[in-house]
Amino acid sequence: MLRHLLLGFLCSAVLLTVVALPADASIPAPTGRLELVQTNSFSNTVIITGWALDPSARTVSSSVQVTMDRQPLGTWRSADLPRIDVNTAMHATGGHGFKITLTLPAGQHLVCLDARDVSSPRTTASLGCFSFHAYPPATKADMLAIAKTIDPNNTINWTFTALATGMSGQAQPWNRLIDVASGNSVHYLRAVMLHEWAHVLQYRAYSGTDPWFDAVQAFNELLGDPNDRHSYNGVEHGADCIAQALGADYLGYGCPTALKALATRIAHGARNL
Repeated sequence: MLRHLLLGFLCSAVLLTVVALPADASIPAPTGRLELVQTNSFSNTVIITGWALDPSARTVSSSVQVTMDRQPLGTWRSADLPRIDVNTAMHATGGHGFKITLTLPAGQHLVCLDARDVSSPRTTASLGCFSFHAYPPATKADMLAIAKTIDPNNTINWTFTALATGMSGQAQPWNRLIDVASGNSVHYLRAVMLHEWAHVLQYRAYSGTDPWFDAVQAFNELLGDPNDRHSYNGVEHGADCIAQALGADYLGYGCPTALKALATRIAHGARNL
């Protein structure tokens, strides 16, 4: 088993109704929907999902334009992903879906999405808008300063590393290593680091021949799976409980009540469990 602990935080919202803005009343406006916006406040990324269709060209993929604060973000993008549900409902063929990933600069932003007709590019429609606050990116100096407060005796090697998209941190307590993603925003950096530090405390709390999987089993048992020594579900939620006890102001996985007592003991330095 690959022993990497991953932390990623996503929040989702369903949006919005369609407002048509045809340039020519005789030309049908494009239709579609901005269905889902997934935001990652740790890396300032958003994933936009939905569909768009030109009613007068139902076999051809249309295109969408993303704007931020009324300014275009790049060129028009093809809405050509397969959407069987849309094709069935709209009596269309071909691809009409889109999934767009963006990284936004620091600041408060209004992000909007428009669709346009295939046959008449001047005919557009708004698919919706959403607001997003992007925080300044953290620096290695920010990370090291926080590490000194969490781990003042330097018992762990804290690194500032470019990790895969969606990963905010990665702990390997058996190697005395914590990787903190260089893409983190400074606003949530301490919460990320406390979560990963919690995995170190989980590992140190057990003294068997395989302390990590002893911790895995202990937290899974409290969630009703006493024989599970493989799923990280328990230790991830447990790490949030420990991080919360240590002062984290944001939880990505959540802290179930069943884990709070054990997590509090570990946060206060319990050993030889």
